[in-house]
Amino acid sequence: MIDDFKKGRELSASEKTNIEKIRTAIGSYRIKFKELGIPGEKVPPSEYPENPQRMLAHGYGMLDQMEEFLLEAESGNVGELRKANRWLGFVQAILWGTHVYTLEQLKDHNR
Repeated sequence: MIDDFKKGRELSASEKTNIEKIRTAIGSYRIKFKELGIPGEKVPPSEYPENPQRMLAHGYGMLDQMEEFLLEAESGNVGELRKANRWLGFVQAILWGTHVYTLEQLKDHNR
């Protein structure tokens, strides 16, 4: 487990596959946010989103940072891959909670 966080180590085949799956999901969610007319803007950590549109905007705003996590992971920093997975889960929770996708649809996105 500790070795997982060493920077510069070679990624396993499953980690490389995971990166590609996350990238695919990010691309799909970018398209969906654009279709919905949602701007990408993060809600400050000390505030609550005042409505579902603001929640969606926050989720959209997270996608660029997730791409950066994946680039870091590709250079061997597996901790960033774990972070990208957590953030993906958060974005998916927003998409479910705002009735954009069902849980069944979201599970399909992760396959």
